Amino acid sequence: MAYVAAIAAVAGAAVAAYGAVRQGESAKEAARYNANIAELDAAAAKKKAAYDAETSSLQFKELMGKQKALYAKAGVDISSGSPLLTMSFQAEQAEKDKQAILYQGKTAEQSALTRASLFRNTGDDAATAGYISGGSTFLSGLSNAYSSTSARTGTTNNYYNTKTS
Repeated sequence: MAYVAAIAAVAGAAVAAYGAVRQGESAKEAARYNANIAELDAAAAKKKAAYDAETSSLQFKELMGKQKALYAKAGVDISSGSPLLTMSFQAEQAEKDKQAILYQGKTAEQSALTRASLFRNTGDDAATAGYISGGSTFLSGLSNAYSSTSARTGTTNNYYNTKTS
């Protein structure tokens, strides 16, 4: 009867160990999924920044075209003086805006890639913890089963006092 209990204890330990390992693997799979989503976010941020920067440039070119047309209609020479300085300043501001848009996109991309890396590391750690927990659970179960069987049969494993009933 003691052996049946020991076998049941070992089986229970094996099931508990499997559960711990599987839980770690599930956490790793979830983290990998989240990492993939974060990488998609990074790519989207990069594309959006490029699109927004291009849109900003096109809007500036449209504004410059209208401004040149109005200057020409008014008979103003745009090759020197205040009109040239104004358009030059506006071109600098438009370029700064474009660079700020691209920088924001790069920052968002890097943030998403950092999140992806963190998710992957967290998943790997969860899987490792699952294996360690599973191994520990199984070994504890074996130890308990052995102790339970030894106590019931009157067997002790002591180097100096070996007794079998």
